[in-house]
Amino acid sequence: MEFGKILSRSWQIVWKNRVLWIFGILASCASGGGGGGSGSNFNTGDTGTGQLPPEMQRFYAQVERFFATTPQETIVAWVVALVCVVVLFSLLIWAIGVFGRMGVIRGAILAVGGKTFSFGSLARDSWGRLGGTLWMNFLLGLIPAVVAILLGLMALVSVASVSGADVGGLAFLGLCFIPIFCILVPFFIAYAVYIQVANVAYVHDGLSATDAIRKGWEVFRSNLGNIVILALILFVGGILVSIVLALPFIAIAVPALIGFASGGDSMNTGLIISGICLVIALPFLILANGILQAFIHSSWTLAYAQMGTAKKPAKRKISVR
Repeated sequence: MEFGKILSRSWQIVWKNRVLWIFGILASCASGGGGGGSGSNFNTGDTGTGQLPPEMQRFYAQVERFFATTPQETIVAWVVALVCVVVLFSLLIWAIGVFGRMGVIRGAILAVGGKTFSFGSLARDSWGRLGGTLWMNFLLGLIPAVVAILLGLMALVSVASVSGADVGGLAFLGLCFIPIFCILVPFFIAYAVYIQVANVAYVHDGLSATDAIRKGWEVFRSNLGNIVILALILFVGGILVSIVLALPFIAIAVPALIGFASGGDSMNTGLIISGICLVIALPFLILANGILQAFIHSSWTLAYAQMGTAKKPAKRKISVR
């Protein structure tokens, strides 16, 4: 497989057909790396809330008053409702991501064939088969979900069996789980690549969900070496691009950090400056990440076009006379 040609051709397709950027932005919703968020916990030791700005002091006071005066049943109902909203919103974001990935794959296929397309045509094609690919990705997601649940239960049972004061026992349990995670990390990475191949098979070959799962596994297994090399190239390249994209946001956080360190009115000023810079820079980050996702999915589509259609050498028949 000529990886250089695949990557260069994929970049040409993405750069020429900028409508794929939009679908790349949508696909980033289901990529796991589409959003960047960072949380910081600044611990000031025994410092009380007296050093906080008056606005934050009033906010914390209102929160405490709410929990003190609201019945417990109402709080539980609000928590359950909030969890339901978060789950539904997560499912919606996931479906949008799958829809965007279908659009990029379909657009790359049409571009290779020299056909023109628009956002509307790709959206209609992707929407027509969205139900099948959602079902396929749901089935493929059951395995890592079951593994994660089993690991969580094992961790809970193990921690519950050890006394909280037994630091040595907890450390021993942590050491026992390290080999498991070392095995599961490459497994999950390989499984994610297999899911990518199955999604390309679903769109490229027009298969059903179950047939695409089988075809994806067949292509993945028979082209394991090429898939590993391409996955490493895209993985390492994606990390490097993500680091470059993250550098401006480190600079954006500097005013806020300085404000927190200074305290007083400087805190509000630093937060305002960082907030304004974030609002300005965020659209560029979203666009750059959309281009990156479009390039990655296009590269897998072009690679599949070679791997999935490669014919095995025919066996020579020997006639016995």
